[in-house]
Amino acid sequence: YRRGVRLITLTHNQENTLGYPNCLEPDAGLKPFGIEAVRRMNELGIIIDTAHLSDGGFWDVVKHSSKPFVASHSNARELCPVMRNLTDDMLRAVADKGGMVGLNYAADFLVDKTRYTYCADIARHARYMADKAGVDIVALGSDFDGIETTPTDCKSPADVPKILDELRRRGYSEEAVADIAGRNFLNYYRRLG
Repeated sequence: YRRGVRLITLTHNQENTLGYPNCLEPDAGLKPFGIEAVRRMNELGIIIDTAHLSDGGFWDVVKHSSKPFVASHSNARELCPVMRNLTDDMLRAVADKGGMVGLNYAADFLVDKTRYTYCADIARHARYMADKAGVDIVALGSDFDGIETTPTDCKSPADVPKILDELRRRGYSEEAVADIAGRNFLNYYRRLG
């Protein structure tokens, strides 16, 4: 915290002293030090990021965090059954806590068993997540620095306006598009207090 860290992803793709990633131990919860870290992060004002965290660890964050948390780059598991994506119950839990979900642009997280995806697939996840838990939890997460396959029409941040156009095609108002494009995250930061 003294060095300026304000968001910590509890795990990546390996087990650590806090918990387990979803790719290894989906049902395992946080370790005792992980629960201690969640409480201390709440005290300090460090945002908890559940991206990569096991399902059991996710639910431990729901139980032990007194502050809103984020899943910085995850999508809807119902649309693409990748363990890193969130179930409907998880989406609602994020909303109940006042948290955020950043859309992941990785092709593998957008459409099952294909490497060819489009901005329309990102917008499809946004619409689904908003319908399940409210538009105010949905944000752009990308993961451009960590993914190998992106939608064919979204190769860099310069292509983000194409995602916003797809949201408009799905009936989002300009207000809702602006929320997803950045205002939801600003409102989230305000809720942290």
